[in-house]
Amino acid sequence: MRHLRTSALVFAVSLLAAATASAATPATDTVPTQLRFAMQRDLGIQPQQIPQYLDAERLAASVERDARTRLGTHYAGAWLERDAKGRYRTVVAATRPDIVPVRGVAQPVRVVEHSLRTLDAARAKLDAAARSFSVTRNAKTHGLDARIHAWHVDVRSNRIVVTADIGAGDVARDFVAASGVDKRLVAITESAARPSTMAFNIRGGDGYNVSGLGSCSIGFAVTLGTDNGFVSAGHCGPNNATTTHFNGQSVGYIYQSVFPGSDYAVIHNTNAQGIPTSWVNAYQYGGNLVVRGSTPATIGATVCRSGIRTGARCGTLQATGVSVNYGGQFVHGLSVTSACAGRGDSGGSFVTPEGQAQGLTSGGPLEPGTNDNCTIGTQSSYFQPINPVLAAYPGLTLVTSP
Repeated sequence: MRHLRTSALVFAVSLLAAATASAATPATDTVPTQLRFAMQRDLGIQPQQIPQYLDAERLAASVERDARTRLGTHYAGAWLERDAKGRYRTVVAATRPDIVPVRGVAQPVRVVEHSLRTLDAARAKLDAAARSFSVTRNAKTHGLDARIHAWHVDVRSNRIVVTADIGAGDVARDFVAASGVDKRLVAITESAARPSTMAFNIRGGDGYNVSGLGSCSIGFAVTLGTDNGFVSAGHCGPNNATTTHFNGQSVGYIYQSVFPGSDYAVIHNTNAQGIPTSWVNAYQYGGNLVVRGSTPATIGATVCRSGIRTGARCGTLQATGVSVNYGGQFVHGLSVTSACAGRGDSGGSFVTPEGQAQGLTSGGPLEPGTNDNCTIGTQSSYFQPINPVLAAYPGLTLVTSP
């Protein structure tokens, strides 16, 4: 029996309907300023439209719930869109033209060929087929061909959209065929951009937070056996304190913290998205400095430091083996430089221009009421040398590049 295809019939939930459906229109100032700017920049929604937009979103959610109940197995999806005049409307799709009306919908639903249940079942077949490709051979996992990017149910087109590399349409079609999914349910699209996890780099000079204690800076990425993480200043936090990358992602915890006496900490990264690198953030100078080793510099040599508060700053190494009194807490074996620093730079990298890691920012002289010494005459800073830290833990290795 031939399936009858009916032309699309679109209904709109107008802004007027949205306004009357809500007891009170939300005020624009309930949305944070940053988000209002982002909505305007990224979505083209003007500030005066935001209350109407939020109301339309709430109405759309209500319409969708009602449509699922009333249309049952004939339900084919719902979405919010803007019409030619910029007004927001909710569209509901179903597989029958004589379907029961949906509450709040002034016009018939859009009639399509496939129900959401049918498309979801097909997508599940693709998921199962992809899992069958994940096999382990010779201790290496071989998964689905990387040229196939992603697949999802697209209710607007009433199809499953499979995305693949440009020129890899045949690979995607073979995948669909292997899954047993009817090719008529599928649309193939091609893209040059392959999916990638939004991992973060463990990079010297970047900021991180210690739970309840404030911000510090990453010194250098390190490995210890199969584990990885970074070294920083010991005064940043105690053992087992949890840490968060400055981008908001969880990092892990402080494995070992030493302060006073010395001033260093080893942070264990437990987030698989955290990738240790041999880089130090060059901030205002652009790009990254590359760490190539840890040969100590000679007094008078140039050393540069990196930290979240004052960025990248350079000076000269003035003395080593310095004992410092931090308000009654003594630290020995530090080095002093003419590079300025500020609060939050603690733990950050000291490195030579040639990429030899020197140490971890410990502190510096601050005048009362100031947060850095970059604009006053006492520009200087102390750092904890890196090699004693590496020597304290057998197997602790600096991440370097050739």
